[in-house]
Amino acid sequence: MTLFLLLFVAMGVAPLSLGLGLMLATRRPIAIPYPALLGSILFCALAFNLVFFWQELWLVIPKALTPGLHPTLFHNYHQWTGNAPIAELLQGSGAVATLVIGLVFAALLTLRPGLGDTIRLFCFWMAFQGLNQSLVQLAVGLILPGNDVGRALAYLHVGPVGHVMLAIVAAAGLAGSGATLARIFPGWGSRWRRAKHRTLRSG
Repeated sequence: MTLFLLLFVAMGVAPLSLGLGLMLATRRPIAIPYPALLGSILFCALAFNLVFFWQELWLVIPKALTPGLHPTLFHNYHQWTGNAPIAELLQGSGAVATLVIGLVFAALLTLRPGLGDTIRLFCFWMAFQGLNQSLVQLAVGLILPGNDVGRALAYLHVGPVGHVMLAIVAAAGLAGSGATLARIFPGWGSRWRRAKHRTLRSG
């Protein structure tokens, strides 16, 4: 429990506190139109559920294609009937699929700058949810062996050194994805940009 709380502080409380501190230290606050803010909140919630469904789907598909295993979509505790040596490893397939979808949407944001404001905002939140949900699962799996990723790591017999290296990868991945997404954040659309321009001119 102590390690879990430390992980929560390091990967949740600390980045949030730093972000709020930087926001409050901004010298030129910009008024954000409420419709744009509401739209971003709704996209965030939609992306969370879509990515979560994607993860659950890919927890099941590899097992369904494995002879001897009979999984059930959205079954409690991700259980299945039947036996196969690779079953525990396949518990990590959902996290891998989540990471992939996060990378795909991040690439869309980077490589397709001409996308419309609404599509870019949706892609941003899909990238955010995909990257964060997968990397957080990796970090939690290093502490909780019953976690999906933890079960896959146990199958791979990852030792203490491997756990430390993967913890560094998870922390660096979260920091790197946050920094990257902050740079390609699509803003709040053309109305937000006009509001920003007016604020800067009046300042």
